Amino acid sequence: MTNDEADKRQDDPGSGERRTLGQRGLRYIPAGFWEKSGLWRLRRGVSESDYLAFLRADPAALSFCLLWIFGSGLGQTFFLSIFQPYWADELGLGTGPMGLLYGTATLGSGLLLQRLGRWVDHTVPGRVVFAAAFGLAGGFVLMALTVHWSMLLIAVFMMRFFGQGVSSMLGTTSAVRWYPRDQSKAVSVAGLGYPLGEAIFPWLLLLAVGLVGWRGTAWGVAMLALVLFLPVSFWLLRCSEVARRQSEAAARASKRAKRTASVFRDKLFLTILVVIVPQPFIGTGIIFFQTIIADDHGWPGGTFATGFLIFALTRAPCSIFAGAWADRIGPERLLGLPTAILGGGLLLLILPQPLAAYGYFACMGLCFGLSSAVVTPLFGKLFGVDRIGEVRGASASVAIFSTAMAPAVFGYALELGAQPTAVLAACAGILLLVSLPVGLTIRRRLIRKAVPGPM
Repeated sequence: MTNDEADKRQDDPGSGERRTLGQRGLRYIPAGFWEKSGLWRLRRGVSESDYLAFLRADPAALSFCLLWIFGSGLGQTFFLSIFQPYWADELGLGTGPMGLLYGTATLGSGLLLQRLGRWVDHTVPGRVVFAAAFGLAGGFVLMALTVHWSMLLIAVFMMRFFGQGVSSMLGTTSAVRWYPRDQSKAVSVAGLGYPLGEAIFPWLLLLAVGLVGWRGTAWGVAMLALVLFLPVSFWLLRCSEVARRQSEAAARASKRAKRTASVFRDKLFLTILVVIVPQPFIGTGIIFFQTIIADDHGWPGGTFATGFLIFALTRAPCSIFAGAWADRIGPERLLGLPTAILGGGLLLLILPQPLAAYGYFACMGLCFGLSSAVVTPLFGKLFGVDRIGEVRGASASVAIFSTAMAPAVFGYALELGAQPTAVLAACAGILLLVSLPVGLTIRRRLIRKAVPGPM
């Protein structure tokens, strides 16, 4: 009898074999509550052996996906925000106009993500690579030549759209499309590019700015996109058997592609957004006003900085484990869990001890690590890999809009006299509300609707 058969038999009420928690083993203890609620359930076999065989299958394809998710860091806020003081000094922009310019460019890029996703769905990866590399390089060249705020607005739009948008979508959609049997594992491995970029790019940027200035650094980043990312990408595509097969299939599919109804007309998609969108909205608002929260608790200045390190160290291993887990039991069974974990972390953040902040960032790492292994594979399972770019682009556009609104909503709440702890408690209540009853309802509908992906 296999391990999975034994699990099924011992959990089946009609099997006549009821085992105690101690007999089942310690692996059931941390999942006890979620097992009762049906949102989370541990299984045997989620081990390192799953990944060893998976990584050996086609390392070139995985490296391609990881490379472009890593490269998306060049258009992320953590990277571009380092340039912000130099832009403000050069163009004479205050914090208000600077924030408005950056927010406008970000919203503009977000509104195009769904249309971008449709294009990615029916375009061979090589063409998307050209668009991402040259678009990203063009944005940094325009930034290096900036002499007016209008030029900077276009440059930021290009860096956000081709960096955060095209590059990350190229990596994640390729992972889902190329690995129909192991979508969550593929997205988890490729998603390591996010913390890798967060760990490497800021230090390299600060070093480069100190040596050649911010304009010289912008030229260097443009060259990096064209001289490193472009040739390495095509070499990896040539080395990957699965990439070649899927590229040929995409070329054939693009000729017979049919226009489908907007995903925003799908009630199930809209309901899923209710669970996943509060994560970036509330996370952005807290990070944006971290100084006010720290001052309200009387925490040292480096508390949140240390917390981000804990976030990165927690996110990466959680993503790896969750990938194998989601492939084994189905991503639909884990949909509500990340939001619930973040809600529990917010309850910790209300506590006055600095250690509570570290607990919150650990929960945030668990939340984002699980989400990376669940959301995109789930969309591929429900809507098909042929529409994964469109669906992911639609969800990303809503998420980006929510992050753009978060500072204003949190700011007005605090300005109207709400205490930071009251805001945190309200956010925790919202997350727990949508993650438990709403998440469980969605899970039941998803299990009925979900069909196996293409083999």
